[in-house]
Amino acid sequence: MDTYGYVLFKNGKYSEALGHLNAALQYYAQKKLYVGPEVYEHLGLIKEALGDKEGALAAYEQALQVGAGSLSNKDVDRIKKAIKRLS
Repeated sequence: MDTYGYVLFKNGKYSEALGHLNAALQYYAQKKLYVGPEVYEHLGLIKEALGDKEGALAAYEQALQVGAGSLSNKDVDRIKKAIKRLS
């Protein structure tokens, strides 16, 4: 679900992508599954594209929190740049 949402995002279908990401997050929560930092980063990208600055910032912060200790330096830098861009 997340992957398809990201593909939709890459193709400029932001609203549809957001629906898929939200559905994925809801599914993961219902099944009590781990949600990786990339899901939150994708959510941030989509919300940013839709003009939801606060939502994007929250998603990027969540990506850093969930990915603490597992994200590469490159990934952390990319997410921090997104946060700085929106701050």
